Amino acid sequence: MLVTITLLIIVIFLLVINHGSMVEALIILITIPFSFTGAVWLLAALDYNISIAVGVGMIVLAAEMGVLMMLYLGLGNMQ
Repeated sequence: MLVTITLLIIVIFLLVINHGSMVEALIILITIPFSFTGAVWLLAALDYNISIAVGVGMIVLAAEMGVLMMLYLGLGNMQ
């Protein structure tokens, strides 16, 4: 339990340093459960099995979706 909390704090700290805003870091973290939920629903709809490759893909999807969303939000604010 202590390790999980410590790692979550480290991840939040690194996201804040990288993006310069606590709000952006929290938006990225909020997208992770939604990415996993959508991926599991799609796996169930297509009747695919969960494997190691699928798990790695889900982790990459969760990480990329938050970062891409922040990029598009940033570009939208500049225009």
